[in-house]
Amino acid sequence: MNKGNGNRSGKAWRKFKGIWRRTASLLLIQALLYGLLPTASVWAEAVEDSYPYTMFAGSEQEGSITIQADNFCVNGDIAANGSIVVSGSSNINGSKTEYANQKMIYLFHKIDAAYFSDGNVECYEEDYSLEEQNIDIKNPLAVAGETTLTGNITIHTAVKSLGTLALYGEVKNADNSVIVSKYGDINIDSPNVNLNGLIYAPFGTVTITA
Repeated sequence: MNKGNGNRSGKAWRKFKGIWRRTASLLLIQALLYGLLPTASVWAEAVEDSYPYTMFAGSEQEGSITIQADNFCVNGDIAANGSIVVSGSSNINGSKTEYANQKMIYLFHKIDAAYFSDGNVECYEEDYSLEEQNIDIKNPLAVAGETTLTGNITIHTAVKSLGTLALYGEVKNADNSVIVSKYGDINIDSPNVNLNGLIYAPFGTVTITA
């Protein structure tokens, strides 16, 4: 696997513009976003108020947020510009707002400044795939392609993929974490998911199967 500075954005954009589509856009923010992003004060000035939702979908489609789970809990408010479909046993400790008519927030520069601006970032210029029994991500991971991680995954920091980002196996985090796909989807398929942080795919879909 080739390492590099991950700055070939023009080439990467041409490669992945086919997956940049205006489909269901899901913004999942668990815990306080101000505690997650050190530069959130600048963002707060731009939008005047803190972002009010724990889970948000910018799509106007029916079922833009669809929850199918035996047990599902969200601590906070959820909203969608389309409809919200919930099945199974769910506990929403907050409000549920459909057809919210809210704009998607774009945080790429804020995330880069907070997590990808120093020298400890692990960069890959191509697709990146890793399968191990235990995967412990302690340094930020930036991939200018698609990313696939398979195993018992613990995320302490940020993972950023230009294309689709897929996590298979048990997924958890010890600290507030950031999982980002800039132009693709985020797919999490796990028997157990325990996340406290930001899952962000503004031009794609977020699918969690657990």
